[in-house]
Parts: sequence; structure tokens; C-alpha cells
Amino acid sequence: MATAKREGKYLAKFGEGNAFPSEYGVYVEQTGGILNTENFLVGNSFCVPGKAHEAHVHPDHDEVILFLNGCGIQTIADEVYEVRDNDMVYVPAGVPHSIENTCNQPIKMIIVKVNKGKVG
Repeated sequence: MATAKREGKYLAKFGEGNAFPSEYGVYVEQTGGILNTENFLVGNSFCVPGKAHEAHVHPDHDEVILFLNGCGIQTIADEVYEVRDNDMVYVPAGVPHSIENTCNQPIKMIIVKVNKGKVG
């Protein structure tokens, strides 16, 4: 068996990638260094307690959000959901969505953007 390593062409370590900080937390596009992100992108994000990522749209891709931990209110179009650990939501391209952290710990999320640039 080969020796395990922490560097290589197939590994994107936590915190590596293009970071987009804001007052609600940060989003990091993690896959950019290891694969072509033309149609598919994976990132991680968090939302701090008491903050919200205001309603916004992604006109050129669908989005899947997996909530690793925390709790909050996820709005997608006119639907409002209470989200918790290990829940997942789907957001179609062009649909307004937002997340509000309603608990006392950061909401940690994995964000998967699919069909990037192929909508319409």
C-alpha cells in the first residue's frame, strides 16, 4: 500500500480555492485546482449565527446544498424550509434563494453547482 499524502492532483484540501468572504461567512470554490469547473463545481461555505445570506440567484447553474451541521431557514422561491444537520436542498437555476442561521453555531454547507453555463 502506498504512503498516504496531503498533496496531489486529486486532493483539494479544506480552505484551498477561491474564497468569497462576506458579512454572513465565507464561500470557497474548492474544485478549481483539481478539475475543469466549466459544468461542475464543489465548494464549502458557512453562515455565522444570527446572519443571513440574502436572497440571490444563479442564472447559469443549478445548485445542491448539503447542510453538514447547524440549523436555519432556507428560502427557495416562495418555499420556506427549516434545515438541520445532513439535510439537502436543490435550487434550480434562476430561482431566488437565501439562508438564515437561526442557531448558536455556524451552519456548515457543501455547495455543488451543476449544469454550470448550460442553462437556457
